[in-house]
Order: sequence, then C-alpha cells, then structure tokens
Amino acid sequence: MAAVRAAAPPQQLAFINGHPDLAGKAARAGTMTSDSVAEQASAGLDRLSGNRVRAIPSLNDAYRAKFRIPFIVCVRRHTKDSILRQFERRLQNDPRPRLRRR
Repeated sequence: MAAVRAAAPPQQLAFINGHPDLAGKAARAGTMTSDSVAEQASAGLDRLSGNRVRAIPSLNDAYRAKFRIPFIVCVRRHTKDSILRQFERRLQNDPRPRLRRR
C-alpha cells in the first residue's frame, strides 16, 4: 500500500485499472493470476449459476461505465451474495469525486 500511495495519480489509476473484473472475461478465459483465481474461488465466484452468471458481468460493465474503473472488493471477506449487495449499493453512489477533508 505504501508504494501505491507514493505513486503519482496516473500510476495509481493504471494499477486500479489492471485489476481483473470479478467473474469476468479473464476468469472465463483462464488468464488471471493464480492468486486472483484462488481469491475469487474463495467466494464461490468460480461456481456461479443461474442469474448470477449473467448478473455479475453485467454489474461489472455497469460499474465500469459509471465510475470508469473496475469494481474492487476484498473478495476473501465476502460471499457471492454479499458481493452482489456491494455492487448494488456502490452503483447508487455519485461518480463525481468528493474532496476529502483532513
């Protein structure tokens, strides 16, 4: 985290944009790192069925369209259901940046 915080904004954005979509194209193509595969599998994202198979890629697309970055969540702290709730909750947020108060 120290390296990310110390990086210039363009490098921070490149780092964030390098994150794979949850249950996305890289997962389906088998091109994610072994760490990403294991992390997504820990929440069952490798075993989606029914509506979730279509919902998560659609939510990824909606999130990226609205915020211009991928949806990122600490998957190991979530389940498939809580990840879906996080998507839905965050998609309600305003995409305009807010100034942080110190």
